[in-house]
Amino acid sequence: MSTSRIDPAGLVLVGDNSLLVDLVSGLTGLPRATPLRVYAVIDLAGADGAAVAREAGVPLVGTRLQDLAATRPGLAIVASREPALVERVRAVLPPETVCLGPEVLPLLEGFARIATENRALRRDSHRLKETRLRLNRFVETAPLAIYIKDRDLRYRRMNAHALHVLGLTEQDVVGRTDHALYPSGSSRWLQHVEQETLRTGRTLHATGLLPVRGQEMHVQITLFPIIEDGEVEGLYGLVEDTTEL
Repeated sequence: MSTSRIDPAGLVLVGDNSLLVDLVSGLTGLPRATPLRVYAVIDLAGADGAAVAREAGVPLVGTRLQDLAATRPGLAIVASREPALVERVRAVLPPETVCLGPEVLPLLEGFARIATENRALRRDSHRLKETRLRLNRFVETAPLAIYIKDRDLRYRRMNAHALHVLGLTEQDVVGRTDHALYPSGSSRWLQHVEQETLRTGRTLHATGLLPVRGQEMHVQITLFPIIEDGEVEGLYGLVEDTTEL
């Protein structure tokens, strides 16, 4: 396998059913300014997903996990109802690659739909407001811990799942920085990556430890910049608990 660094904006999609087709269709249709590039699709069923990927001009289309061996993406999404497939994909890709399973598909499909709608409805403020409301609903109901921060890295929002994991309330979080949540300074590694996301406007990934309810939680975090009128106004953080792994 190549020893070159991973591509933070590189995204690979793997699956074996209709979930993959829907995801490929949504993510390959994102505006060019979106900081994610789908450059590999592996359809283990060898059918519709591969065909859609070829039509969309995805550089690498295959039907075997081994086809991923030469890639170094920043993010891999497994669109399958087979739980063991996530671990099989992790075994092929570099350890630095964040590999997420089907639990994040509703959120990603929501991002894809909203990004497409934003492009078509940029000058329609009323419908743009409706789109943002839908995004808020996706954030709130997603089965992963998600938070939103402004440019000063103060929390604007944290979804119900994240609040439950941390044992906090919305009043404990909104308007505060990580220093209030993690006074020991144990989140400095996360703040460093968040600042890089704000500076570059790129989707970035990080792994580290966070103290949660008196214990250290191993996490993988994906950071999406919030871009409005060409300016980075904040970020979304998607947190996966990898302690058991």
